[in-house]
Amino acid sequence: MTRTNDRDQTVDIDLQVKEKGRQQIQLNGGVSGFAGSFFGLEYSTNNLLGYGESLSFALSGGNRQLFASVGFTEPYLFGKPISLGVQLFAQRAQFVGQGFNFSNASQILQASFFGLSSINADTLFSQKTIGGTVSLSGPLQLFTKRFRKFSQFARLGLSYSLTANSIEDPKVNRDADPKNDIPVTFTQPRIITSRVVPSLFYNTLNAAIDPTRGQSIFIGLSLAEESWVETSTLSRRRLSTNTSSLCSGAGLISRTSLP
Repeated sequence: MTRTNDRDQTVDIDLQVKEKGRQQIQLNGGVSGFAGSFFGLEYSTNNLLGYGESLSFALSGGNRQLFASVGFTEPYLFGKPISLGVQLFAQRAQFVGQGFNFSNASQILQASFFGLSSINADTLFSQKTIGGTVSLSGPLQLFTKRFRKFSQFARLGLSYSLTANSIEDPKVNRDADPKNDIPVTFTQPRIITSRVVPSLFYNTLNAAIDPTRGQSIFIGLSLAEESWVETSTLSRRRLSTNTSSLCSGAGLISRTSLP
């Protein structure tokens, strides 16, 4: 349906569209040397309130590891193209420490890989991690009108993360019998890490999937950590004739630490 306004020389067009499936559910599971046997469930929706908001949940558990996370992204904060993201997570994992029963190392390695019950849970170290991240990002041209040729392809970002991590000795190291102690210990008190990361992202790639031309540069500064610069340049040429075609490509990805 269309409506015209000859006075203003405008045309209003009404379109009827049907939204694609916005919800996803994923199931996963398996065995690994770190997590043992595990099973996981993930759920996400990419249009929670009708304006592109995304919400995701993830749960996984097994005989060695428990993990849970929730995330939310608002793509248009206060009606402007400013993205706000919040993510919270918690994890508890058990692992085999060094120095445990060296005379039966092959059995321990096999049990560690397949998550078998032949390893006594009282001999496993426990690591607990909990934390969250809040991030903001928006186009550079939203904050300045200068350098338009550069700002139209650049985004500014700022994130803050807070994590707490601790490792606890196995029960055999905390009982009254020193003969069954594991000699190598990984125990540590709760360590709280607070991090602020301002960033600048510049992207002129001509396609998100399989680009043929353009440049992508990411610059970030992590407080009390190292600074880094990541660049990615891609150029591809394709020559074709009636009988054959030639495709050549070149890519460059570099990572440089700043003093």
